[in-house]
Amino acid sequence: MDGFVKIFLFGSLRGVLPSGAESICFDCLEPLFVGEILKRLGIPSSSVQLAMANHRAVSLSETVRPGDRLALFPKEYAVFVDWKDFRT
Repeated sequence: MDGFVKIFLFGSLRGVLPSGAESICFDCLEPLFVGEILKRLGIPSSSVQLAMANHRAVSLSETVRPGDRLALFPKEYAVFVDWKDFRT
């Protein structure tokens, strides 16, 4: 099991990525809440419209584990604005 979570950031959230990078590997030796990862990266939770862990929509209180993939989409991605209201 890898000791990191691979994080993909989109839109305005890409500002925390190193120049030219498409993703970052976040050191993670134990399960963490998505919200805690945002906090450690300095990303306000209010700026995230959609979080996906391993290609599945999750809340900020969802736990991710070492080896997981996390994608974060910002508020300006309008296609996701109402999506959460329709998921089961």
